[in-house]
Amino acid sequence: MCAFVVNWHWLSVAALTSASFGYISAATKLLHMGLVRYRTAKDIPSTMFQKGKKLKGVVVSVGDGDNVRFFHRPFLFRLLGIGRHPVLKNRLSEETINVRLAGVDAPECAHFGAPGQEGGEEAKKWLGKYLKNRSVVVQLHSLDQYSRAVCSVYVRKGIFRLKKNVSYELVKDGHAVVYRGFGAEYNGMLKKLENAEAQARKRKKGMWSVNKPFTSPQEYKRALKEGKISEYTKEKDFFSRKPESLFSLLFRSDK
Repeated sequence: MCAFVVNWHWLSVAALTSASFGYISAATKLLHMGLVRYRTAKDIPSTMFQKGKKLKGVVVSVGDGDNVRFFHRPFLFRLLGIGRHPVLKNRLSEETINVRLAGVDAPECAHFGAPGQEGGEEAKKWLGKYLKNRSVVVQLHSLDQYSRAVCSVYVRKGIFRLKKNVSYELVKDGHAVVYRGFGAEYNGMLKKLENAEAQARKRKKGMWSVNKPFTSPQEYKRALKEGKISEYTKEKDFFSRKPESLFSLLFRSDK
């Protein structure tokens, strides 16, 4: 009969070694998470979009009423105060994530020599005042065809530092509508956004305060691409602009 003898010494050594490797692996992972900074949307792994991961950082620039430039600051950056006020004026495209606010569409600002839509500059100013140089959390949803990270953006406001969904606040104050285009992401907020839009329209807030027929941002962009802008602009010399400006306009990113 064969006796089986358990060598507790070596079992203990094996268990301790395994635990040590586990701790080292966890520490390495934590260090990685604390140090790795995503410079642009293209640098973010697709799995992070699929899992709806969140990133923390600061908004350093506002492109228009629903687009911002986000400087990612991982845990150790925040702990050590690195990149709190980055100077990136000439390197925004290389060092910041172009973030598209999920679920909303703001009036167009002037771009590529084309005239802006009424309410566009007001929406941009509102967003700049609300977010620029502020710490935010962005929840990743998707990477669109223009290499923008479509995200739900959150910021803490007021005495009690309440968490605000920026898309919702933008619509509530009458500076955007619910986005209905391709790849729309609502993160469970569609009904709330629709109610906010209806209330802003009813109370004539923001762009709804103008007593003119409403043209949605999507309709406006479509009219620009089709060259049907006479009813939206006073610029009679638009089609006398340089060909490259018109080309840029026609193939610009459609929000």
